[in-house]
Amino acid sequence: MANNTQDREGMTINVKPLRSAEEINDMKWSLKRHCSERDYFLFIFGINTGLRVSDIVKLKVGQIRERVESDFINDRAMASARRAAETIVTRVNGGTPLANAAQGTG
Repeated sequence: MANNTQDREGMTINVKPLRSAEEINDMKWSLKRHCSERDYFLFIFGINTGLRVSDIVKLKVGQIRERVESDFINDRAMASARRAAETIVTRVNGGTPLANAAQGTG
């Protein structure tokens, strides 16, 4: 779905979302070559978080830091849980009763 918007000179332009990896890579190349590092960062941050630029610019560094720390802790917990589950499944598949297989896995 295209959105109509106006540029700085008041001309109406048709804005369409980037749909393919090629279009995204072309935009990244163009931003790196013709725009500031700030614009490139905002684009990369936006496509990786799903946030609009208008939402990104309102963020405070502390908000981002808290989210990164929280995600890091959650990722480590998920990895630990995954390893424990794999250990239990391996033990059960080897013939160990489930109650015994779960002991000592975390």
